[in-house]
Amino acid sequence: MKVEHFEKAFLSLGALLLLAGLGALLYGSIGAHIHLPGNVGQVDPAVVRTTAPFDQPGLRQVGPNEYEAVILGQTWNFLPSELRVPVGADVRFIGTSADVIHGLNIEGTRVNMMLIPGQISSMTYRFDEPGEHLIICHEYCGAAHHSMFGRVVAVNQLTEGDLVGSGSALAESGVYFDSEGNLVCEDIVGTGTELFQTQGCAGCHSLPSANASGNIGPPLDQVAANAAQRITDASYTSSAETPDDYIRESIMTPAAHVVDGYPNAMPAPQSLSDAEVEVLVQMLLAVSGQ
Repeated sequence: MKVEHFEKAFLSLGALLLLAGLGALLYGSIGAHIHLPGNVGQVDPAVVRTTAPFDQPGLRQVGPNEYEAVILGQTWNFLPSELRVPVGADVRFIGTSADVIHGLNIEGTRVNMMLIPGQISSMTYRFDEPGEHLIICHEYCGAAHHSMFGRVVAVNQLTEGDLVGSGSALAESGVYFDSEGNLVCEDIVGTGTELFQTQGCAGCHSLPSANASGNIGPPLDQVAANAAQRITDASYTSSAETPDDYIRESIMTPAAHVVDGYPNAMPAPQSLSDAEVEVLVQMLLAVSGQ
């Protein structure tokens, strides 16, 4: 069958397009290692917790009726664990991971992103009516993957404290050590409880005073008594001599005191100051009866 000239030209054009596409794929995979040239949309996961905007995850207003919601994924929680966003506003969700690959899906919306270490994902969405939506990790990320979730609450009117740096207990409490090394914090239980919730501790541990019901790690409602008992046990070989030290070491070096029957899966904190760690220790002692 005779092929007309225009048909040959059409087939030739199609072949050239296929070759061009194949060339782009080869360049992306071999020449650019799957990444486009430049560092736009990239962040060093080793220092992401101290790199803006992920050093202060949360909601911030960037223009008239425009907001950015910065979310940091880590094993096994989202920071912040709860976001309040305004109805009818354009909210740009910006996310990445501090450790392994996570997913971010906001239930009942089209917000669905991968949180990949070193890469920044973003997506804009407008909530048309008030309501609560679960944030779900849909990429398997380890032992407590099933408990990794957060919450987005769409409200008609934002209140003080909904935006980053405007009214949260951590922003206003003035947590620090004075010149003599004494902890300064006006509300240790309140501030410690907020830290417990926002740092993801509630995803793995149960603590009634913080409305936490996690079951990956040991319950903490009797942590002071349990610590006191463990450091006096004949089989105990670690260095902590008081419940305070035991709890502090358990936070800073989780593998130092792994409770029997629970996995050695807790990550070491990387975004807490020494004073904030001490607030957590004193809060746990206070709510567990010491």
